[in-house]
Amino acid sequence: MLSPSAAFRRLPGCVRYSADSYYRPDIDGLRAVAVLAVVAFHYFPGRLPGGFVGVDVFFVISGYLITGIIAREFEQQRFSIWTFYQRRIRRIFPALTLILAFCLIVGWFVLFPSEYETLGKYVAAGAGFVENFALWAEVGYFDGNAIEKPLLHLWSLAIEEQYYLLWPLTLWFMMRRRWPQMATIAAIAVVSFAINIWYVHGGDTAAAFYSPASRAWELMAGSWLAIAHRHKTPWVQHLPELQSWLGLAMILVGIFVIRKEHFPGFWALLPIVGTALAINGGPLRLPNRTVLSWQPVVWVGLISYPLYLWHWVLWSMVNVVFGQEAFEANESRAIRIGLALLSVLLAWLTYRYFEQPVRKAGKTKSTLMLAAVVATLGAMGVAVMAAKGVPARPGTLNSPASVKLVESVVKPDIPANCFDRLAGGTFDDDWVCHLGNRNAKVKILAYGDSHAEFNFPAFQYLARQADIDVMFASERGCLAASGTYTPEEEPAERTICNEFAQNVAAFAIQQHVNLAIVFQRWTRYGILGKTQPGDGVKMFIQDQAGHRTAAPGLRVIEHGLTQDLSRYAQAGIPVLLMKDNPQQPQKYDEPATAMMRFDVSRVPLLQKSATTYQQHVNDQAGVNALLDKLAARFSNVTTLNTDSALCTRTSCPWISNGKFLYYNNDHLSKAGSMRIYPLLVERINKILGLNIPVPELPPLQSNIR
Repeated sequence: MLSPSAAFRRLPGCVRYSADSYYRPDIDGLRAVAVLAVVAFHYFPGRLPGGFVGVDVFFVISGYLITGIIAREFEQQRFSIWTFYQRRIRRIFPALTLILAFCLIVGWFVLFPSEYETLGKYVAAGAGFVENFALWAEVGYFDGNAIEKPLLHLWSLAIEEQYYLLWPLTLWFMMRRRWPQMATIAAIAVVSFAINIWYVHGGDTAAAFYSPASRAWELMAGSWLAIAHRHKTPWVQHLPELQSWLGLAMILVGIFVIRKEHFPGFWALLPIVGTALAINGGPLRLPNRTVLSWQPVVWVGLISYPLYLWHWVLWSMVNVVFGQEAFEANESRAIRIGLALLSVLLAWLTYRYFEQPVRKAGKTKSTLMLAAVVATLGAMGVAVMAAKGVPARPGTLNSPASVKLVESVVKPDIPANCFDRLAGGTFDDDWVCHLGNRNAKVKILAYGDSHAEFNFPAFQYLARQADIDVMFASERGCLAASGTYTPEEEPAERTICNEFAQNVAAFAIQQHVNLAIVFQRWTRYGILGKTQPGDGVKMFIQDQAGHRTAAPGLRVIEHGLTQDLSRYAQAGIPVLLMKDNPQQPQKYDEPATAMMRFDVSRVPLLQKSATTYQQHVNDQAGVNALLDKLAARFSNVTTLNTDSALCTRTSCPWISNGKFLYYNNDHLSKAGSMRIYPLLVERINKILGLNIPVPELPPLQSNIR
């Protein structure tokens, strides 16, 4: 009978690459599972809700392989830090140089100055392997603006490089001091995992996601396993077949079950422990030697690194240039599939014609050349950032008129840790975003759907002008009214809407706010209540037992708001119901930047298409009448109509005073939000008896110059 090592040597695809180590095709199979999960998560949202855990699988694999190599070479007294970094540079830098260069070149031709300036910052951070820190200082991985960051995914590469920088010296120190390696690594992992949990439960999900301290335990899991294998620890090898099956099952459960709002925290244990078990089972186990070692799966694993890099860059760039909304419809499925296949093709070309030749080239020469190229690209990123996106670039999209306009088409600049979702049904004070003085006597809670989110700039400015604790919370596409149910395409979003609707009013009462302000795209929910041809979407009234009854949208809105306003009245909390801003024609639902990126001449046509004031009044008549009805019923409720800030007597223009008032057809830009600010502050002063300065509202000037 063959010994396990002899049997391993006879497995197809197993290659001996050192005195006591063999290539394991099943580990490349795990890489394939990881990268395909990540690609599916990004390209087909909702299909694999936990696909992002593929990155965590990569971390465990890296920790296992790197620690195994270092430990082996230490034991053989042939470890060289220079040789180690040479291998890392020749492994990581080739594909990275292509990605960074691609972004700078493509961005030069298609991005506006503000966008190109931001890209320069990310190129510099990516080349310096500090992308995680750059993103940590902004907003989370899952925020709405993430798609606009072509190099977002380099955060994981930065974490790994930081590990490569510190771990060899740490391991060398442990071995020289003869510290118990497994116990020490386990202790590091436990501390790191505790930091992860502390961040998550403290509401700092950005830190939990991007901090190397909170991610180190994932790499340590692989490192610990590598040392256990070096020491031939007996109990680690018990029930290897079960370990392989259980490990693969845990990874798959994580991919299909974990939701982004749960992560990282304790849920990260599923893919991490699962990957460690799958590796520990060994290449002879049935799932490892069949599924994971199947040649097509191994092939995907071999190109997994360039595939990971290419897939997000392509997807992000396409969304930035043509508008995210253009790819949210079902009709975009063919485009998504095409981009996924293009990513695979580019990954294979990168692997075959760039990565492999570089690895076979002269070690020192290729290493120094790659390091110089990455450093140069990083310097170019800094230069682009310093030059404010190089506005003098040739091309019509950078004409002075287009630059001025595009600078006004911006989403809200939302700080990190805002909109962290309610966790575990507890009313955590960090659930909302706090602006201004958290200890102020006056507390205002503003909440709603994306129409609340896009009015964030007005509340940011309010918090700077007065001693007020402004609390802000929003969930896109969710009707924030108790006892209602809003169907969405993604099941996870339905749960989020439910939690948000049921808990936001209770949160306001618990916090004893002085004023609750509700922003909603009211007409959206009114329309959802009407069954359209071929559209089965309806609104529901939901009782305390969770039973749902379909009802017309306006009735659902009235039902939910009546419950909340009654609770507010009992608590003595004033409520301001904001009547919605005008909606531009639906055919212009893409961002204004996408509409004029390649054809600035469309701007006058866009302005001419603006909805008329009478159209707006007719569109909002039903919901506005309902809001007025509720205000008459409850003495603590008032409404605010902002039409005077956004409309003339005849039209509600897209552009005023040289700035876009809209981000797309229904969401206000920062300039649009700031136009309603004077009306908002005036009403807040009246309700609360405050004396916050009210700026003068400039008249609308809709002429295009």
